[in-house]
Amino acid sequence: FLDYRYSQIEMEKGKGDSARERLKAVLARNPSHPLAGEMQAALRGTKVADANIPLNADKIGVLIPLNGPHAKYGDLVVRGLNLAVADWSETHPNEKVTLVIKDAGSEKAVAEQSFEELAKKEGVLAVIGPLGAQASKAVAPLANRDGIPLLSLTQKEDDAGDSSFVLHVFID
Repeated sequence: FLDYRYSQIEMEKGKGDSARERLKAVLARNPSHPLAGEMQAALRGTKVADANIPLNADKIGVLIPLNGPHAKYGDLVVRGLNLAVADWSETHPNEKVTLVIKDAGSEKAVAEQSFEELAKKEGVLAVIGPLGAQASKAVAPLANRDGIPLLSLTQKEDDAGDSSFVLHVFID
């Protein structure tokens, strides 16, 4: 709790880098901290403010293959997400959610570029995807760098490195 408060003071004094590092360390040591949500929001807010990244709380990015041999799996993901959005809209009529869908492609560079567009151009709150291990390895460091939650559709073993902003939601 003290580290969180100290990081708030550092941010107010313009020491965003040290505040971010302090918050990342607290989250790494204790990801279920009672203030974990506030810390992640502070990290996201600081990143957004520093990088002039827009933040649209009603936009969720989707990073999946739209072309190529895995496009049929991407289509299934989109259909499932559209059902989830329809269900959300029905139960929360005053809280609009928009999906912003980008092609993850089959090459790392395409996945990285699409993630950058979702983050910096669209200002998505979070990103769902990608489906493949290569794309996940490419975008996980970007999600951590920008403080954008990434709901990866891969197994944890497929990811390189550790990131406090990557959650694996793959069912094996």
